[in-house]
Amino acid sequence: MTKMKRIGYWLSDEKHGKLKFADFVKFCSNADMEFVPIDLERPLHDQGPFDAILHKLNDLILQADQGQADAQKKIHRFQEYLKNHPNVVIVDPFQNARRLLNRYELNKLLANSEMCKGDSCVFVPDFAAVMSLDTEENRKMLEENKVQYPLVAKPLLAESHEMAIIFNDEGLRDVKPPYVAQSFINHSAVLYKLYIIGSETFFVQRPSLKNFAPDCSNNSTIYFHTYQVSKQSSSVFLNKMDPSDAKNEKMMPREAQLGKIAESTRETLGMDLLGVDVIIEDDTGRYAVIDVNAFPGYKGVPDFFTVFRDFIIQKLDQASGENDVMEANHVSSSPAMAIGL
Repeated sequence: MTKMKRIGYWLSDEKHGKLKFADFVKFCSNADMEFVPIDLERPLHDQGPFDAILHKLNDLILQADQGQADAQKKIHRFQEYLKNHPNVVIVDPFQNARRLLNRYELNKLLANSEMCKGDSCVFVPDFAAVMSLDTEENRKMLEENKVQYPLVAKPLLAESHEMAIIFNDEGLRDVKPPYVAQSFINHSAVLYKLYIIGSETFFVQRPSLKNFAPDCSNNSTIYFHTYQVSKQSSSVFLNKMDPSDAKNEKMMPREAQLGKIAESTRETLGMDLLGVDVIIEDDTGRYAVIDVNAFPGYKGVPDFFTVFRDFIIQKLDQASGENDVMEANHVSSSPAMAIGL
């Protein structure tokens, strides 16, 4: 008889709803898996044992890092359980997921990864961390890091998706630091979302920001929320190409190249559940990686429940095989067994 696997999970109410997780749990009812919601107000040891834990603790991690005592207690409970139960499958590794929460550090990881080295057609647009209110200091810092106008100002911490497009030095005063300033890349208002679930990758096309002409340096700062411009149904002024640009032929992605980007990003970050935002630069056809999210919503992924279920089963089977090997090695090296030979 197959042993029932217990999967603990912690998701925010919003995430639970977006994933339709209650329906997913029902879908897995015949797969010998029991899904158990984790209460971080209580010790996890009292709620286990768990064979695996799924989580998206981004908001709690940020709150803990900012000194909120209640969040710190919850994160401590979580980390203590993992420390004391090293054989539990964790999706995704806690420290790896944490690295995605600082956009500057994330960009450094990606820019220094194998996929961006040499004469690769993949790149991370030039970026810098803006930490000061001093416009002249910031201007010099942008120049040193080759960040050009227009630029996208993104909050340093990935707790917010409120962003701005800055067109000149004066605009640097319009956004409160800290933020990441990143050169804007014209890409004909098309974004490709790469949804990664283990070794599987799915590509979804979404609307994005329109092109900006070279003579836009007198424009006022534009504020936007990423959800406003990149939802499947988005149709705001920032999505609408100017007539002169709309005539240009859009660069079409090579599926094999998107697959390589997904594979390299997964390897670089050491994570299995990722969403990668990629745009294709007009004129050059180069692929720009502009954002990565942990455990995304996977909207538009066909047969998501089946793919996600199979991924969890694979992770459990893989861990079970590794544990069997460890136990076998332990037994074979046991002094008692050696004496009995």
